[in-house]
Amino acid sequence: MSTRKPENPKVATSKKTKGDLLLEIDELRAQLEGAQATLQAIQNGGVDALVVYGAKGETVCTLQWPDYPYGVLSEVMNEGVVTLDNDANIISCNCRFAQFLRLMPEDVLGLSLIDFVINPDRFKLMTFLKRLPQTGGTMTTVLSPTGAPLTVNLSARPFDLEGMQAICVVATDLTESIAATETRLQLASVVENSNDAIISETFDNIIRSWNAAAEAMYGYTAEEAIDRPMSLIVPPDRMAELTAIADQVCGGQRVTGFDTVRITNDGRKIHVSLTVSPVLDAQRNVVGMSTIAREITERKRTEAQLEKRLRYLEEMVQQRTRELRNKSDALEAANEDLEVQREKLRVANEELHTKREELEVAKKELEARDQKSTA
Repeated sequence: MSTRKPENPKVATSKKTKGDLLLEIDELRAQLEGAQATLQAIQNGGVDALVVYGAKGETVCTLQWPDYPYGVLSEVMNEGVVTLDNDANIISCNCRFAQFLRLMPEDVLGLSLIDFVINPDRFKLMTFLKRLPQTGGTMTTVLSPTGAPLTVNLSARPFDLEGMQAICVVATDLTESIAATETRLQLASVVENSNDAIISETFDNIIRSWNAAAEAMYGYTAEEAIDRPMSLIVPPDRMAELTAIADQVCGGQRVTGFDTVRITNDGRKIHVSLTVSPVLDAQRNVVGMSTIAREITERKRTEAQLEKRLRYLEEMVQQRTRELRNKSDALEAANEDLEVQREKLRVANEELHTKREELEVAKKELEARDQKSTA
């Protein structure tokens, strides 16, 4: 519904009666009260309206009933919506756009959108709006309200507003998008600069990404590896591993510390330790796998050398144990023989002691005889 500012009543050529004047005053008072009620509703947000300044004066364009759902939609959407005249002056906006500017909606009306962007972008925005095609266009700029600047994407399109050329602009807050992009860039930088080979693949084992460390480890460039199957680097006798790992990861599990063998571009077999994790989409669905591979060939070589040395030491210990056992057995046999000899010596000593006693008795007897014969 369009409501125009009432024109000044024509001055009567004939003298009016007091009753005519009172009647005219009542009509003017009614029109004034209606206009005040409409303006108050517009200021309170109860009625969406546009104040259009034209050659014939001011025109108040209120929201028509068939457009009411769209007005409600503009108020509940997360994007800022603003309508501009040809000079980029704001003739309507939703609450979200006013929030972008940290102002009340009624304080935004009549101001220029150009004044709310940072200085370096003002000429760019003016040029963008002046050269806007009928199909519309987009640009990114920074709003500079009181407080921290706000980066937004402006999607603009011209339209006819009751005979006046106007521009509808939808402003999207890019704060979260920029933060997400920065996070992705940081993660991409971490992946690209990692010392470990990082490969993403589908559950069909098709390579989707390949970092610089993977190039150095396996000898294939990203262009050579991406969109090719993992059999490019997996030995034929290890292909069953891919299915087993994919089954675990598809179920949301993470595979860690999986030691295996891979093949490089020049045919060398290298030992690697794998950590395989699920790749999730925005809805937390598992859509692929991310494999981190760390080459452990040198570690395996060292482990093999240590194991060889350990086996040698174990054999030496066993040999020394056998030698000691043999010597112990021989010593035990010698001890037993010594005990036999000791027993024989003890018996011989006892016999010698007996003979000595017998000799003493015989000697005494002989001495007694010699004494008797002398007497």
